[in-house]
Amino acid sequence: MGVHDSSLEGYCQDVVQSIEALRKKREIMVKKIKKDEGEKQKMEIEAGELTQRINELEEGLKRHKAAVQGCDEAIRQAESAYQNILESSHSLLANIHEENEKLGRVGE
Repeated sequence: MGVHDSSLEGYCQDVVQSIEALRKKREIMVKKIKKDEGEKQKMEIEAGELTQRINELEEGLKRHKAAVQGCDEAIRQAESAYQNILESSHSLLANIHEENEKLGRVGE
């Protein structure tokens, strides 16, 4: 029986050491989980902030693009009006020259 007792005692020690090793590994994993959860939470906050910033940028881009379109339309209208003024001025000048020529012939 003495042999069995020493074997049993050896097994018990092995079991106790194995359990202690598992507890240490568990403790390491729990620390890693807490660290990863903290990092995850921090990243989720940063992601939320980035999402908010993206939304703000999108709204700003919409406003700026609308303003550019407004400027483009104003430029087109101004260029068209300027072209009409040039054409009218050219016609007016041609009429004035024609009238001057007629008056010049009448006076001769």
